[in-house]
Amino acid sequence: PYCGLVAFCGEKHFDVHRPGDYCSPFKISYEEGRGRFLVATRNIKPDELILTDKPIIQTPYTKSKAQCLQCYKKVNGKYKCKICGFPMCGAECANGDLHKIECKVFERADFEAEIDD
Repeated sequence: PYCGLVAFCGEKHFDVHRPGDYCSPFKISYEEGRGRFLVATRNIKPDELILTDKPIIQTPYTKSKAQCLQCYKKVNGKYKCKICGFPMCGAECANGDLHKIECKVFERADFEAEIDD
């Protein structure tokens, strides 16, 4: 059940406060000169999850051996994405959500990855 501690203007904003069945213990507030910030809506328990967030960019460490852009395991170059040509673990990773974003960019840029041993 919804906690009723915050107001929201639409489904997208409701999802910020309530990922899945969990009601987050905060609301998003705004003040002129301060901008947006979080305010607790109830007492927060020790070790309680407060917020989860997705990164804007995910990437393997650039000075490492070649890594799959989906699961980040090291790859040897035997399998390459059929669309962009980037070395991947296999077809499952090549069709993964993370790789699909970069795949479009690599394809448009005519990028070609090189693998050094």
